Formats: sequence, C-alpha cells, structure tokens
Amino acid sequence: MLSDAKRELLKRRLRGEQVSRRAWDPRPAGPLPLSFAQQRLWFLSQMEPGSTEYNLSMRVRWDG
Repeated sequence: MLSDAKRELLKRRLRGEQVSRRAWDPRPAGPLPLSFAQQRLWFLSQMEPGSTEYNLSMRVRWDG
C-alpha cells in the first residue's frame, strides 16, 4: 500500500507533471549500521591489525 505522499506523487507523474526528486531525509543521530562487507573488513582488521591485504595496487586499462 502506498503512503499518501507516494500516491500523490504517482498521480502527478501520471498526469505528466515534472516532479522534482524529494530531498534526502536528515541523517539519523548516532552511528549507521555497517554493510556485511564493511563488517567483514572490520573483523579482519581486528584479527590482524595493520594488515595491508586489502590494499591492492594495480593498473587497469579502460578502452572505450
């Protein structure tokens, strides 16, 4: 079920009105939850502090 705001936005778009994007919500207070990948990197960092295993340097050629 759509909220009233989303329903109104859908109606306006269906009528062909140009609708600007909604502004970002304010950031919540306190720390944000980590993604699974961030949790994994944090865990590995705790297991072996100062490790450079994830700091890979390489050259990549992009064509196009």
